[in-house]
Amino acid sequence: RRAPMAATLEVTDFPASTRPTGVRLYYDLIGVIGGGLRLGLRVGYAARQQNLSGFTGGTTASIDF
Repeated sequence: RRAPMAATLEVTDFPASTRPTGVRLYYDLIGVIGGGLRLGLRVGYAARQQNLSGFTGGTTASIDF
């Protein structure tokens, strides 16, 4: 079975350029189930300051046709 993976690092000042620069790190894992069905999992961490940070996560589902 195939399991595509990706790591993403983002450095940003969005939405306010007057605030400290933020950093986001994501890790995505996609499972190809079959019949065009893909299920995904995302975990990550985002921080703008030491006291303003946290973990993030999510899931995805898609059908290729």
